[in-house]
Amino acid sequence: MNISESLIWAKRVLGESKTATPDLDAEILLGHVLGSPRSFLIAHSSDFLSKNAITCFQKLIAKRAEGAPVAFLLGKREFFDLSFSIEKGVLCPRPETEFLVEKTLHLVQGKTASTIIDVGTGSGCIALSLAHSLPDTHRIFGIENSKNALRIAKKNASLLKINSVSFVESDLLKDFLLPADTPCPIIFVVNLPYIPEGDDLPREVIDHDPPEALWSGKDGLDHYRRFFRELSGHFDFDFVLFEFHPPQRKTLSSIRKDMFPDHILSFFPDLSGNLRFGMLSRR
Repeated sequence: MNISESLIWAKRVLGESKTATPDLDAEILLGHVLGSPRSFLIAHSSDFLSKNAITCFQKLIAKRAEGAPVAFLLGKREFFDLSFSIEKGVLCPRPETEFLVEKTLHLVQGKTASTIIDVGTGSGCIALSLAHSLPDTHRIFGIENSKNALRIAKKNASLLKINSVSFVESDLLKDFLLPADTPCPIIFVVNLPYIPEGDDLPREVIDHDPPEALWSGKDGLDHYRRFFRELSGHFDFDFVLFEFHPPQRKTLSSIRKDMFPDHILSFFPDLSGNLRFGMLSRR
């Protein structure tokens, strides 16, 4: 079986399984097996595959047809032009979350120093992307409650050769203390679980992302309520950037009014036009 025939077969199998992007997935997975870019598959479409390559490819396609995300099959995910190791037990980074990185970089543009606290760091994608983009004069922390997620975040720091992020094991802000010499501005970047219990999610998300990184009570805001309570009165800050479920906007506005009456809450859309990001800032 050559490359072209293998791709035709794989795209048919994935198409029959209702995979959202069968052509792209098939090409990415075959490129992974061969250790070659997708352009290679086009230029060498008549090349024959070894028996080992065929077996590996068929196994990956079978798993993808069953709903396994491509990122977990590859063991990595691209985020902000960096490659992050992804394993079971850590949330797979979403491309829309890159907005939090972009907005943070905009807030510190022209600043020689800042303090950035990534709460719920998971794989470390936000904290490490920021560290990769900023000089070491910016102090960056990654806070995470899961020991397994912290292990993966530290592994990614090592793989990316980034040593300027301080990872802290803490249940939200409970065990976190800002150093006395913290440079300003102080920015919290937060991506906590926000899915309401009972919401429908794609099978591949439910089966492969850790449930503790998804669900957050009846309205999906249990984690955020606790975070804002811990933040209020205990930490000085200039900005809080966070991601949420679009229907939660009104409730978040009420939380801001109750806990941070002297702050402004702004909302920003994702690529689909849904208001998915918030920014709490001083008046």
